[in-house]
Amino acid sequence: PESIATIMHLGAPEALADQVAYLLPIPPSDKQTLLETASTKECLESILAHLAREAEILRLEQELRSKVEQDISQTQRDYLL
Repeated sequence: PESIATIMHLGAPEALADQVAYLLPIPPSDKQTLLETASTKECLESILAHLAREAEILRLEQELRSKVEQDISQTQRDYLL
């Protein structure tokens, strides 16, 4: 929440790119590469690609969690009957 508020008040695209790169859950070497990218556009495109991968990972984790919960519920129902 605090990070989001900070990002919302950044005016320059360069500052936005730096702040988001810092907050991304990626290895430090990847963060350094992003921060060293000369073109703000390229940096933001790379950040977008990282965010898309993270979103896909979260979607797959949720899907897997849901399937496991369904399987456990079915197993419990079968056991009780």
